[in-house]
Amino acid sequence: MTKIQLAIASGTGKDHAARRRTGSVSLIEIDIPAGSPRQIGSFDSIDHPSYLAWSARHSALFVAGERPDIDGLVTALALGKGDFSAIGERQTGGNGAVHLCLDRTGSHLFAANYQDSDPAEQVSVAVFPILADGRLGQISGSASHHGHGKDPGRQNRPHCHGVAISPDNRLLAAVDLGTDSVYLYRFDATTGTIALATQLTLPAGCAIPPSIRPARSSM
Repeated sequence: MTKIQLAIASGTGKDHAARRRTGSVSLIEIDIPAGSPRQIGSFDSIDHPSYLAWSARHSALFVAGERPDIDGLVTALALGKGDFSAIGERQTGGNGAVHLCLDRTGSHLFAANYQDSDPAEQVSVAVFPILADGRLGQISGSASHHGHGKDPGRQNRPHCHGVAISPDNRLLAAVDLGTDSVYLYRFDATTGTIALATQLTLPAGCAIPPSIRPARSSM
């Protein structure tokens, strides 16, 4: 019988009795073809978990913490015999860490910060080297986006919300809802640094959901 394991993040909030709960990551095992899931492990006390990235090379799970008003956090969890244990954490340099991506070699981790508050300077994209034991090293590269879009409610500042690496591992794309842009960075896998190659500016307001866009005049 084949078994599949899934990691599922549960956000910070309140339970049915209005008791405050911290976030957690659960390890679920599913028997195939029976399809019967069961929880086999968990790790609690994850602050505002928002995204998970798995490194098979290190048997480590990286959890993004979308912490408001303070720096986001990436927690590294080692997978042992059916359960997780924390092996380290790093601040992301900007609040609201919402997305993670590994480079093609599994040696670096990229983090996107949504930036819900507006300090003088925040990191939009952070790069971390992944150490041999699965822990994260200090930030090796970073970039900060600037500007805003046409919607004062949703685009009053940069809101980076996704990162993706190219198949050849040389170009990192960072999507920013707040500035209606896709930033393309050259990635140096030797040093773990990024440098802006170009900013693709998209049509103004394209990130605004159609349901809240103003109706076009027929005139």
